[in-house]
Amino acid sequence: MDTLKAEAFLRSVELGSIMAAAEDLGYTPSGVNRMINSLEEELDTKLLQRGRNGVGLTPAGEELLPMIREFFLDGNAVLEKCSDMNGLISGRLVVGSYYCVAAEWLPGIISGFLERYPGIDIDIAENSTVELTRALMTSRINCCFMSAPDNSVIPFTPLTTDPIVAWLPMDNPYAKESTFPMDRISQFPYIEVLKGTETDAERVMKSRNICPKVKYTTRDQFTAYCMVNAGLGIVLNNSLVTKSWHLNVVTLPIEPAADITIGIAVPPYTKPSPATKKFIQFTQNYLKNNIFNSQNS
Repeated sequence: MDTLKAEAFLRSVELGSIMAAAEDLGYTPSGVNRMINSLEEELDTKLLQRGRNGVGLTPAGEELLPMIREFFLDGNAVLEKCSDMNGLISGRLVVGSYYCVAAEWLPGIISGFLERYPGIDIDIAENSTVELTRALMTSRINCCFMSAPDNSVIPFTPLTTDPIVAWLPMDNPYAKESTFPMDRISQFPYIEVLKGTETDAERVMKSRNICPKVKYTTRDQFTAYCMVNAGLGIVLNNSLVTKSWHLNVVTLPIEPAADITIGIAVPPYTKPSPATKKFIQFTQNYLKNNIFNSQNS
């Protein structure tokens, strides 16, 4: 078994189709199909069920999936380590992130990192806290920007704290105050972002037994911000989200205050690859020199 066959199989499973995997990997669908067929012949086991709507795992494929994924990651780690020893860092990173970090931090981090390590390809996987945690637990991503996970087995390195804030329309009665009282949320229409995905704001409200009067829902942060701008309701969210947004929206700290720890996590059951380690190290230095120092000055 080689890593190319393993990758073809893993990407087909993750994307749900051989065609999507082929497009992602830069192969033809027939080429990906041949690699998977060869892997199945080598293992003498049928791994995938193929159908009109894509592919799914057979019972054997489901049982073998974690081991094939570990084989792929270990194989890549060997290649990256050899490149590192020869002074030629290369590899592919899948960096998970929830939305505010992806928009505010990642463009600068990735730009600087690739200047130093141009041989590394990076995929960004934006998702909710729930989905990012699942991806970490199954090693589908190499590292992840997120708030401190509830699951204590996930290795997590804190980077900074970020306050939860309220977004208010300009005509809201509290718009000219210095803080927004949490116990007043139910007085106003509430715009819920990423409903049911354990956002930081959702967790804070749940911990304080606060139930907003949800009038609207959306999966897009900027859409919610524009809805507040239009006077449709209020939102609680991470402060980091709106660092680069400037509409007619009042942003206030909530009272009592709630600070969220944001950091970088890695999968719990596999060792980080050399490229992952360098990415994390670069990220810590970049944020310290370009973000956190400017905030404190």
